[in-house]
Amino acid sequence: KISISSSDSVLEINSLRIIPQLGKIAFGQKLGHQADRIEGTVAHIKVSGLNMPQLLQKKFFAQELVISNAQMDVFRDRRLPREMKVQPTSLDYLKKIPIEVHIHHFKLNDALVESEEFPKEGAQTGSIKMDHINIDISPLLNHPKKNDPAFLTTIVRGSIMNAGSLHATIRLDLSSGAQYIKGTIGDLKLPALNPSAENLGKFHIQSGVLNK
Repeated sequence: KISISSSDSVLEINSLRIIPQLGKIAFGQKLGHQADRIEGTVAHIKVSGLNMPQLLQKKFFAQELVISNAQMDVFRDRRLPREMKVQPTSLDYLKKIPIEVHIHHFKLNDALVESEEFPKEGAQTGSIKMDHINIDISPLLNHPKKNDPAFLTTIVRGSIMNAGSLHATIRLDLSSGAQYIKGTIGDLKLPALNPSAENLGKFHIQSGVLNK
């Protein structure tokens, strides 16, 4: 469901689903190399202060974009060969967006991402889950002008396997693409990592806590 109010400059999208056409194994086999297969749902997207006339000129200018209650499942088959090419940086991905984007404040509220991998050697997949993910980016833009900030600043908070906290601040240089990351992982109960460690790393964690 999509609703647009030109008088209030608001765009809202409800119940968005991402459904791959192929199953987990068939997805990578058709490509012939490793790739992330993403399936998910987004409960609500709201854009405030949207410049409607600019939108018709392929320019997405807005005051705020809020994505709430997203759940994403990512799968990768490590048995397939890796695609041997230079991987894009975060800045490269931003520049690949086919329209000009300038959002004063971007928020991702209470998201969940589960990453599952089939190991290169082994018979079972391993997975790791991050939930209660909250991300703030200010500003979010892909073609900075002379008076725009030199850095894109991202603040990330979340939980690892519901057993420890994650907090990070990421600064992306909008000129060079360099990223500066500072953060902490706290009170992580290490046995919670066994769904990933046992099948992907081939080791078992008996006990322990990563304090910080």
